Amino acid sequence: MHSGKPPGAEMVPNGRDASFPSARMTLMVASSDLVAVDLFSGIGALSLGVERAGGRVAIAVEVDDVTAKTYQVNNPDVHLYVEEINGEWRLTPKLRAHGIEVDILIGGPPCRGWSTLGTRSASDRRDRFQACTWDFVRLVHEVGPPAFIFENVNGLHTAKRGEILQKLVRELERAGKYVVTHALLRSADFGVPQLRHRLFVVGVHRDLDRAYEFPSPSHCLEEWVTVDDAIDDLPPLEQGESASLYSRDPHNPYQLALRNGSDHLTWHEAPRAGETVQRVLSQLRPGQARSDLADDVRPASGFHNTYGRMNGEAPAPAVTGSIGRVSSGRYAHPWQDRALTPREAARLQSLPDTYRLEGYRWQVYRQIGDAVPPLLAEKVARPVIDLLRERL
Repeated sequence: MHSGKPPGAEMVPNGRDASFPSARMTLMVASSDLVAVDLFSGIGALSLGVERAGGRVAIAVEVDDVTAKTYQVNNPDVHLYVEEINGEWRLTPKLRAHGIEVDILIGGPPCRGWSTLGTRSASDRRDRFQACTWDFVRLVHEVGPPAFIFENVNGLHTAKRGEILQKLVRELERAGKYVVTHALLRSADFGVPQLRHRLFVVGVHRDLDRAYEFPSPSHCLEEWVTVDDAIDDLPPLEQGESASLYSRDPHNPYQLALRNGSDHLTWHEAPRAGETVQRVLSQLRPGQARSDLADDVRPASGFHNTYGRMNGEAPAPAVTGSIGRVSSGRYAHPWQDRALTPREAARLQSLPDTYRLEGYRWQVYRQIGDAVPPLLAEKVARPVIDLLRERL
């Protein structure tokens, strides 16, 4: 354990490169005195959502070195700890060291602990990831902040027929400190071009005498942002090609917001595919997958929805760390014969083009897939910020 910036932090710039505008430049409201601490921070998507809603993240904790670099380069003013949160880890000494009083504790413990994509062969690792959920609960009780926001995947909502979620809520409510509410939100209902559901558990201290209410959906079915709405302003690419300049102007509010003042692209790079995938792509129409292919083209192995092409006229399916591999899901570009680029995947997560992503290609895909959509996080966080402003 250590205090302050992690060893090797001198490798991370203290400020953003002038060629990369702030990821919050046009999207966040004026900062308030409401201070957040982000546990299991990942690349900072939940932090970004909270800051857009008007909070200020002061401390973040992330165990993975490469993911931490992405967080730090986008959040140079946050005290970042590159450490594992486990049963022995304490937050109070770090708050004391920086003279910080936390108003909101936020965090998305590793979703692999509850993902339905896990396997029994990885049960030991899954147990460690699941333990992180209870570390979050323990730290809520250690610090006792006025409010907290917990985020995770649908798998936690359904684990053991809801028994795990009920236990989580009971532990957070324990001793009568918090009024806790939870909801499973579909990203597309809140302006994100993706159908993935995310579980949020929000608690407000009983002394504030006001319960938190989740926001109502902002987008109905006819108003959903589609894959084409999100990415069709980006330059077309062949497999193995990349582009660093925009080839056309944004033509809808989502594209304009996601460009966020950027004048060039990063990570718009298309991976190459093998002969099997190329043959599949040549036969796929938008929305089709392995089960729709002719027998002489269909790969011998794979689930029915693998080797699939997205439907550009609908939101994307769940964005995961495998989104760069056509063989892993419905991840082919809707009208180009290739997998999505990391930048296109980031667009589907509502990460702005100005957000810097560190690491090599497959690390970047994983970081994007592990993130919560910051646009969804912002809409969940805003009522918490407003409530605390009123009561504190």
